[in-house]
Amino acid sequence: MGMFTLKQVAVASENCPKIKDVMAKNVVTIAESDTIANALYKMEQKHILRLPVVAENNRSAGIITKADIRAKQAEFAEMGAELPGACQVAKIAKNAVTIKEYKNVADAYNALNDNNVGSLVVTNENCQVVGIITNMDICNLQAEKEAEEIENMDEEVSLLIKKALDSIFGK
Repeated sequence: MGMFTLKQVAVASENCPKIKDVMAKNVVTIAESDTIANALYKMEQKHILRLPVVAENNRSAGIITKADIRAKQAEFAEMGAELPGACQVAKIAKNAVTIKEYKNVADAYNALNDNNVGSLVVTNENCQVVGIITNMDICNLQAEKEAEEIENMDEEVSLLIKKALDSIFGK
């Protein structure tokens, strides 16, 4: 992997989209006092794998994933018991890695990698949950950018071919 100068990093950061422009908005959340059964229900209904956990005033209190719930269910099953559906989300939720909505996508990418997580809970200045950004969101953004670059290259190549043909056939 090559080294970048501070100037290159600064320019890349300036041109990088803001998290608020890329994140999933109107994110489905769950209260820390809510039940595991309701968390699973919400995940199934919305076809999602994770829920930001919120405390009073919609402040971030953690995150719960379907994998976390399944792991806890397996733990209980090993003991010959069932995870009570009435168990509170707060008992299973993990600390969420959060990031402010005004940061850029490069910051999100670094936070995902530095913390070895697949998603970040996005908060506003008051630490209220306003969205979520995942590693997949960033991959999709990169794919869109690369597709746009390829499209631009196709247009440039077409113009060059047209110019070459025009010069050959005297148009």
